[in-house]
Amino acid sequence: PGGRFAFSLKRGQGESWSSAKVGAPRYFCYWEPEPLETVLAAAGFASWTIDAARTGRAHPDWLYVIAHAPA
Repeated sequence: PGGRFAFSLKRGQGESWSSAKVGAPRYFCYWEPEPLETVLAAAGFASWTIDAARTGRAHPDWLYVIAHAPA
């Protein structure tokens, strides 16, 4: 109760597989803020922040999330 869950997601739409960097296939599901808010609410989080950021990485658009559990 009252805990926090912090995570980051690649921003975008759709999904893809990539073998870049690690030499093994990895699955990516891209997210936009609005559908992510629906999932956070359905999971029972009391509140959250979603910050969008552009980085210098191969995939530049990310979402940084901090979700707060009910007290």
